[in-house]
Amino acid sequence: MGAWLRRFGTSAMAVFLGGSLSVAFAWGGLQLIFDGLDPARIDRDTRSAAVQLGVPSGVRDMGVMSTISGIVILLFALVAIIALIGVALRRQGFREAALGVFAAFAIVMVPLGISGQMAEPPADNAIIGMLVGVVSALVVVLLAVPATSLTFDQAEVDRRRKQAGKSS
Repeated sequence: MGAWLRRFGTSAMAVFLGGSLSVAFAWGGLQLIFDGLDPARIDRDTRSAAVQLGVPSGVRDMGVMSTISGIVILLFALVAIIALIGVALRRQGFREAALGVFAAFAIVMVPLGISGQMAEPPADNAIIGMLVGVVSALVVVLLAVPATSLTFDQAEVDRRRKQAGKSS
């Protein structure tokens, strides 16, 4: 068990943490789509925040905004899940994709969380946004450490050996 953790622990932890974030984002995206199907579910605070961003205040417009937001979030979650499946299979290209996806999550979520925390009054979910950003950054670090890189390089060498053995 100890050897497995030393060899695969960083990528396994990155898949676990990244998968947890992706499932949470997918759930949030689904909730937004459900809100779009029934705009009466959208609370008053969300409506007023959307109006401040320039979304017309009509119920139909709120539903469209919610549906589009949900679809975009689901697409990002799907890309993250696909990248994590590739990481679990130790594919170098998917590792690099996961680095990019979770770096983007961290770059967006940490400043949003900080600005939400500095708002008057502080936003209720600002701490959650900062936590998501920090966990995303942790996934990036886990995928970027030399131990993970060596594991992926070794998996690539093993794949090439298998292909060479089959073609001989």
